[in-house]
Amino acid sequence: MSNFNRITLVGNLTRDPECNESKDGGQTYCKMRMAVNNPRSKNKETLYVGVKVFGVQATSCGKHLKKGSSLLVDSRLVSQEAEIEGKEVKWMEVIANDVRFLGKPSDAKSSSSTAEFATSDEDEQLAF
Repeated sequence: MSNFNRITLVGNLTRDPECNESKDGGQTYCKMRMAVNNPRSKNKETLYVGVKVFGVQATSCGKHLKKGSSLLVDSRLVSQEAEIEGKEVKWMEVIANDVRFLGKPSDAKSSSSTAEFATSDEDEQLAF
């Protein structure tokens, strides 16, 4: 059996996306933080997950998303490591493969029920 590394998250952004250029200036990326509820939890547990998105998707996320936006993230888990203050530090990151915009924050004054898609294609796709 082959290995499979896929995570699908649905939640809301806890803050506006932070978008930057990579150190070599070759690619745009955004860091986002999502709140994901566990519907099976008796105490209404919320998981806070950091997500990175790259390229055209990052540009779309930076342009269209803000704190409170609902989204679906199809992603993969990667291991990272670095030396910080002389100590080897390891952590896991969620890297988005596909980001779907599910809705605007509740304070938005829009009655439209459209879902926007930020894909790895060259163009942004809108689904109505």
